[in-house]
Amino acid sequence: MKTPLFLSAFALVALTLQTGTALAAPGQKSAAKPPPADTAEARPAKPALTKGMTAETVIGLIGRPLQIKPMDAPEGKAEVWTYRRVAKKWTTQTAATTEEVPAFIGIGMGAAGDGMGSVTTPIYRLEHITVYQVTRLLMFEDQLVNAKQWLEQERSFD
Repeated sequence: MKTPLFLSAFALVALTLQTGTALAAPGQKSAAKPPPADTAEARPAKPALTKGMTAETVIGLIGRPLQIKPMDAPEGKAEVWTYRRVAKKWTTQTAATTEEVPAFIGIGMGAAGDGMGSVTTPIYRLEHITVYQVTRLLMFEDQLVNAKQWLEQERSFD
């Protein structure tokens, strides 16, 4: 009994997915599958902030802060650095209000018996949503002492 063509092609695809290599025609070399690009070994290391880093090193890694606020500290110079970057941004339609509109509601229905009445319909508006990643650093004597990070969300309508 001969295997149908679609079944043998399916088996070839399944074999390719399981083994990670494709079968080659006679006389050809099989192509080796390259390592996935989204592995920890293939990605370059992201810069990480660590306690004790100097102000110059921090600025070199993540840039100048959006805001620098001096703090009162009798022991030395203390500052709070604030960074704010857009983490995610999208727009969606949101039912902001409702409105009564005239509509046919059925034969013999309505106040005058003419079938006319009203229905409530939503009024949609575009809502813009932005999520910010806020990072706050405590710098003492131009060295990183502590860091805190959180997300903030802003919403606005057109």
